Amino acid sequence: NTIGSFRCSCPSGFSINVTNTSLCDDIDECATNTSTCQQICTNTIGSFNCSCNPGFSTNVSNTSLCDAQSKVILRFTVTSEDLNFADQQIREKVLQSLHILARNYTQQQILNDSV
Repeated sequence: NTIGSFRCSCPSGFSINVTNTSLCDDIDECATNTSTCQQICTNTIGSFNCSCNPGFSTNVSNTSLCDAQSKVILRFTVTSEDLNFADQQIREKVLQSLHILARNYTQQQILNDSV
C-alpha cells in the first residue's frame, strides 16, 4: 500500500494483467522458453513440469534433465555364407564376441557419464 493508492504484485509464475492491474495472469514458462526443461515442458498454473522422451528417464538429482536409459541394442547382419550357426564352436565364438562388445560399450558409457 502507498498513501492514497496501492500497488499489486503477483506470486512467482504469474505476471500482472496488462488491462486490469489488480489481476494476475499465469506465465507460460514453456512458451516463453524460461523453463529449464531439457526435453518436454508442460505448463501448469503458476509453474511447469518437465518430462522426457521415450528412451529417457528423469534425472534423480535434477528433474529438468533427462538421462538415456541404459538399454543397449546390438544389431548385426551376417553376410557370409560360411558362417554356420549350427556349429557349436562358431556359436560360442560369436556369443563371446558379443559379450566383449557389450562389456566394452558399457564401460565406455560409464567413462562418458563420469566426464
